[in-house]
Amino acid sequence: MNVRCALVAGLIGGLLPIVVWAQRREPLSPSDSLQQLQLEPGWVPKLLAHEPQAVDPVEVAFDDAGRMWVVEMRDYPFRIAQAPQGRIVVLSDNDADGHYETAQTFADGLEMPTGLALWQQGAVVTLAGRLVYLPDADGDLRADAMHTWLVGFKEDNEQLRANHPRLGPDGWWYIACGLRGGEVQAGPDLPHAAAPARPLEIGSRDVRYDPRSGKIELITGPAQFGLAFDALGRRLFCSNRNPATQVVLEQPDLEGNPLAGLAPSVVDVIAAGEASRVYPLVDAWTTSHLHSGQFTAACGVFVRDLPNLQAEVFACEPTGSLVRRQLSQSQGPRLVQAAEDQPPGTSPREWLASRDAWFRPVNVTLAPDGQIVVVDMHRAVIEHPRWVPEELKDRPDQRWGDQAGRILWIGSDPDGLRQVLSDLRQRPLGTRADAELVQLLIQPNAWLRQTASRLLLERQATAAIAPLQQIAEDVAVPLLARIDALRCASNLASLPGGDATKPELTGMLQVDLSDPAQRSLAQVALRIGRGRPDLLADAVPQVAALGGQDTDEGLRFEAWLTLGSLSAAGQSAVPAEVVTQAPADWVASADAYQLIAAAAALRDQPAVLLGSWLQRLQAADHLPEAAWDQIPSIAQGLTQAAVRLGPAGEVDTQQILQCLAPAAQAAASRGAQAAQLAALVCLQSLVKQADYRPLLDEQHWQQVADVASSRELPIGVKRAAVGLLAHSPRPDDHQRLGALLRGQPPAELLGPLLSAWSARGGAEVDQYLIDSLAGASPQLQRLLLPLLAAKPERLELLAEQLESGRIKLRQLGSAELAKLVGRSSGPLKQRLQTQLDLISNTNRAAVITDYKACLQLAADAQRGAEVFRKHCASCHRIGQIGVDVGPNISDSRTKQPLELLTAILDPNLAIDNNYFRFVVMTDEGRVVEGFIAEETADALVLRGQDDRRERIRRDEIAEIQATGVSLMPEGLEAQIDPQAMADLIAFVKGWRYLDGSIPTR
Repeated sequence: MNVRCALVAGLIGGLLPIVVWAQRREPLSPSDSLQQLQLEPGWVPKLLAHEPQAVDPVEVAFDDAGRMWVVEMRDYPFRIAQAPQGRIVVLSDNDADGHYETAQTFADGLEMPTGLALWQQGAVVTLAGRLVYLPDADGDLRADAMHTWLVGFKEDNEQLRANHPRLGPDGWWYIACGLRGGEVQAGPDLPHAAAPARPLEIGSRDVRYDPRSGKIELITGPAQFGLAFDALGRRLFCSNRNPATQVVLEQPDLEGNPLAGLAPSVVDVIAAGEASRVYPLVDAWTTSHLHSGQFTAACGVFVRDLPNLQAEVFACEPTGSLVRRQLSQSQGPRLVQAAEDQPPGTSPREWLASRDAWFRPVNVTLAPDGQIVVVDMHRAVIEHPRWVPEELKDRPDQRWGDQAGRILWIGSDPDGLRQVLSDLRQRPLGTRADAELVQLLIQPNAWLRQTASRLLLERQATAAIAPLQQIAEDVAVPLLARIDALRCASNLASLPGGDATKPELTGMLQVDLSDPAQRSLAQVALRIGRGRPDLLADAVPQVAALGGQDTDEGLRFEAWLTLGSLSAAGQSAVPAEVVTQAPADWVASADAYQLIAAAAALRDQPAVLLGSWLQRLQAADHLPEAAWDQIPSIAQGLTQAAVRLGPAGEVDTQQILQCLAPAAQAAASRGAQAAQLAALVCLQSLVKQADYRPLLDEQHWQQVADVASSRELPIGVKRAAVGLLAHSPRPDDHQRLGALLRGQPPAELLGPLLSAWSARGGAEVDQYLIDSLAGASPQLQRLLLPLLAAKPERLELLAEQLESGRIKLRQLGSAELAKLVGRSSGPLKQRLQTQLDLISNTNRAAVITDYKACLQLAADAQRGAEVFRKHCASCHRIGQIGVDVGPNISDSRTKQPLELLTAILDPNLAIDNNYFRFVVMTDEGRVVEGFIAEETADALVLRGQDDRRERIRRDEIAEIQATGVSLMPEGLEAQIDPQAMADLIAFVKGWRYLDGSIPTR
């Protein structure tokens, strides 16, 4: 019988939950639990190890003799003993029957160890806040010392710490940093001295470390618990709602790239969040009711490549006692689900699922025979107490299964496993000569290839470069073996003495584009070249030729990024024709990643890319909506980059002006309208610069005015024209903007019109803004307040209106007033502060006490929906109302009314680090607020209210402030009276029941 709880609570009222616990307090026996597994046809399970040899395992690795190294996170979910209980044990299969019956403690007393990778005589391990190396110099399977390589990873919650150290395909160590970041720096025992002098702020990224040079770098992230690479070198990671996330763009691809931020640098390979579906065989209890039937605790992502160039992507879902296997294939630069993964007419099911709810898979890896190993932490409760309701934080079954753990082999032929283990026991790979290890790279067994590659790298066997190169060039050798041989050769070539025999990459770029294997090998060679530009110093023409082909978008994408790396390394200037000769439809595609890659190739020549892009837009017959929506960002990014470069990046202004006229006609083609839109945005960026202000003459300004006034053209084109008119020197255009604003414009034009008309200022404008604020909706208020804050005279008018009572303090609320106070100075600041003090109470506990009585009022959830729509929907979504910017609050199953009241009135009491609010002041005086969605060394992407995403270059930031407070403001009591608060809580608690139904999930 499963351990679970039943929670029964009133929809609105404060009934305490009734908790009923099942009776089973001990795990099923390993053999009985094994019988509860259900697998896809063709797969067979076998128990490799179990307690007491393995307890609370979270990761395993197999050494060259076939022994299994196990990371035991015995203190999970938090330490209760005086000393830490974490261990690494080495399990041995002495009779080579496939069952590991003896255990040797390699290291103990470890603080929350989360992962390991084997290296030289020991293991590289992640544990609380550090990356360490534990050597075993005398071979007794006991760590002799602890060398600290990296420090500064945030410790915080036990589920969110650094994990999965992995020796990447490029010879760097990669570390998943959890979700709390930190400030990483070299530890006292780092082998080399090339590490940065100052700590690196991890933020929303992950980390890699080069053992050859000592360099530490930030990479695209963040990963929660899991990290893997596919055959082409693409990195995947995961987080609880995202079972498999692919890194499409790494930090070097984005730094200095004028189109960075055009698309997310990561994409989901397996459907995530609300789009995901899982099919457990147990009644899975989730901390969020809305996550039922979805991925909610995804971890341990893993990739196994197949000879046909497809890949199996595995992801664990321990809450549902299952493991997902998705057959995936390349689509351009991305991994996507293969069409044949779910045969038509079949019912969906998981690759592996168990009827034993204590089955808690947390990791997947390769067995020595190349089959799959699943790590089962095996316990009654996997949820961390931090993420469950207060009444469940001390649930009695929290530690049931503390002394359990199972490790499973999943494959098709157990006899094959026994044979491999027998061979390894008799002749460990570490005892074999370099030449024999080289030959192992031809084996179909991926574990043998990977282990042989690691041993050659550990030995620094640079003499193996030439034979490895021969394997890579041999068309008779299977593709995956050729890829591994080429990578191993390039990593050896980066070692001292390896330069004498550099691997030949240029030949790999002479590709028959009809051959998928050759295209894949070329992609790998390009990725190697991105990390080692010297290996492709003489191959720019070949790389450029691949960038111009139209057969393989993935190969073109890699070629463009590689050209960018070669240029950044000073190896060679990128020929402009690489883009101008690209396929005719590449800019009309909705695939923003191709444009970002092209911008990486020509980051020093953005005007060239801009000209080619405009030309292609004009010629496009069809433009997908997604491609249309990208036009403003592309035009602005490329134009601003060209202007920053000065004379060398001189923009072809005549080409831009030529794009103005055609789309002013209502019958213009979609391509002409797209070019018009791009030209208008380009001109907005240009006329801000003194050198470009005389660019538009009377005729051009009239064309812009005609577009802004048009009734036929798309809203996007008109919006861009309105923005440009803000810079018009013609008085008529200023009056035109005012007339358009008073003429009840479409909602999509209201913000641009307000911004453009108010840019020139004047008493008429100031008074209009103030008058509009008096009866403004919340959406209009959010547009007006930044414009009022832009000029002191407008704030003076606002202060007068507040003091006279013509604008009510409750309408603005304390949070918005506090922002205005922060943007004012002198006596005006004090006047606004006086108004703020009238409705603000910094004592949140007192406010909550005052509002408790509202929980006894008769509440109306329908009225509460309107309160939510007005005050909360710009950051939160419930049902179909609002947007998902802040944390999902739809699930109120486990929340009591007082909890909800506290969360609303004191949002900073329990804030998730991912939703801290940042305030950025640009050098133009703009203020942008939100949390950091992405970041690179030279830019931030902020995500704020109404799901607005804005990329801001770091050199444009005059000031950035980490507020340490929630994106959700304090002081909502100033706008929501007790009755409205009762209605709001009624809606949050009972929104799913408003139609009278009783939903099942």
